Amino acid sequence: NNPLDPNKPDSETGTYGEEDTVFVVITGSITVNEGDKANYTVQIIDKNGNPVVVTKDTKVTVVYKNISTSNDDTEYKDGDYIKKDIIIKAGTSKSEIFDVETKDDYLADNGEKFKLEITQVETTNEFENIVIGDKNGNQKDITTTILDDSKPTNYNPENPNNPTPSYPDPNKPNDGKIE
Repeated sequence: NNPLDPNKPDSETGTYGEEDTVFVVITGSITVNEGDKANYTVQIIDKNGNPVVVTKDTKVTVVYKNISTSNDDTEYKDGDYIKKDIIIKAGTSKSEIFDVETKDDYLADNGEKFKLEITQVETTNEFENIVIGDKNGNQKDITTTILDDSKPTNYNPENPNNPTPSYPDPNKPNDGKIE
């Protein structure tokens, strides 16, 4: 029985096994305060989740997707490529940190979500097989929730249990105090 050629798919099935494959995953912020930057990295790992060091610079393409965000909630719009070239440099297993800046606005819009998705990994012919996501198909993308500490527009600082503040009665002279 001849050993299988490690540079080709397993001959019996014509497919690559986990031992022939490296996986590209994205990790980072799952929450970010509105107005701050969420941070992310992409990394190459083996089937056991251990880092795999590349010998050639490897470019990874990541796309921004709205879930419940609008196109003006962050620096990116739905479908935009993350502008910075995301490179896993030779001699390392992960990219430098890249980020998505969220925009602080006047809306009380706590809980908006967006995701970053790995869409492509440059083929450098260094590995037999490169798969986006881990061996279980996870970490192909990451969802981030924007936390907004704004109060609703009808918030009454005098009495948080009563959302409607009272105002002076214009029919009563000298009634300048808030009731």
